[in-house]
Amino acid sequence: MSLKSTFTILIVAAIFATPLVADTVIGKSMAEATETLELDLMQGSIITEPPAVARGLSFTDSKNNKVQLFIKRGQVPLTFDGGDDLEQYKTLIVIGFRRVIAGQVQCDGDVLWHFSCT
Repeated sequence: MSLKSTFTILIVAAIFATPLVADTVIGKSMAEATETLELDLMQGSIITEPPAVARGLSFTDSKNNKVQLFIKRGQVPLTFDGGDDLEQYKTLIVIGFRRVIAGQVQCDGDVLWHFSCT
């Protein structure tokens, strides 16, 4: 077996060994979800839809994977009217989840259309 084949097998095994935590974060508060995923809520970047409507938070985890947690529209003020205060997000319920690990995308729930789930 070539080194490339072995490496590919190890990457695929690591991806499938990594549990899809969407089942444990969808329906929970943003504070609970970030704790479960070992993310710092205060380090999140706000995901917006026009016109400045917050729809979730984006993170990079300790393994350099991209993670997005989505919320319903209209739960916080427009980002230019104070919706950029991350304290407001603690109690909001997560309705969608997306994570990219080694180029493999995991999605569940309500994920914004411009985030690829393939």
